[in-house]
Amino acid sequence: MRCLRLEAPAHPLITLVNYDEVTVDLRDAGSLIVLDFYKVSFRRDFNGRVKYGPGSYDFKEGGMAFLAPGQVVQMTADPGDYQGYALYFHPDLLSRYPLE
Repeated sequence: MRCLRLEAPAHPLITLVNYDEVTVDLRDAGSLIVLDFYKVSFRRDFNGRVKYGPGSYDFKEGGMAFLAPGQVVQMTADPGDYQGYALYFHPDLLSRYPLE
């Protein structure tokens, strides 16, 4: 959340961000970030291609993305990339559960 310069979440382990309700600060666009949390994002109106690893994926009617701690992501400079919803949660939220 700090890299996007958003307010701190109300709960220390989980937060849901509706990108329609926040303004993302893109001063660090282009930076590589190593995640220390899980991220599940959803965009209903997404139509395009996403590069992931050596390949890319087509989306025609929305899309979901799942990222895990330790993955490297690059902040984009396009404000349109910050739309829809994102659920962020810390790995400790799953500790002591079989899903971990």
